[in-house]
Amino acid sequence: MIDNLTVSVTGACNSRCTMCNQWQGVADEDLHTEGYEALFGKPEFTGVEYLNITGGEPFLRTDIEDVIEAIVAKMRNLKTLFVSTNGTRPKKTARFIEGFLEKHQDVALHVTVSIDGDRRTNKIVRGIDNYQRGLRTIELCRAISERVGTMISTTLTPINCSAETLKHLKKNADRFDSGFSFRMGASNEFYRNKEA
Repeated sequence: MIDNLTVSVTGACNSRCTMCNQWQGVADEDLHTEGYEALFGKPEFTGVEYLNITGGEPFLRTDIEDVIEAIVAKMRNLKTLFVSTNGTRPKKTARFIEGFLEKHQDVALHVTVSIDGDRRTNKIVRGIDNYQRGLRTIELCRAISERVGTMISTTLTPINCSAETLKHLKKNADRFDSGFSFRMGASNEFYRNKEA
């Protein structure tokens, strides 16, 4: 039985990351809410306890609340929902959180925001200037409820792999009483940065 699952709900992305070229490809058509209901209505998914929603950028979907609700409704044993975002849609993220917390008192919620350095470095790595919006997303999440966990997630590349960058990110994490994690950038087909 599956107990931990990551679901990419869209290939669309408004970042232009150096380590991920999804934005350069043609995004496949996103699965509709009914498709998620059918897929996650299968018995294999009833035991899922930990669910991560990711993309592309999930909050680019106009129906993201409905999509997540369709998935979560089928997972009777869900304990924790993680939503990964680049932080470019702080108000939409906040609206989602408010609605989710109202409907799901028994599910822990964590929002992971990708920030890859100080403003200048983040802009180089991410290809867009989303640093302030990313921090704003974390700030809004923390203000909504103590039930919302937040984390700064950093992908280390040759551009930002330094003690200075990690100290800066840790300082922001501490400022918002947020978690902090990092991983090494990887080449693979999912991120469209490696030949198939």
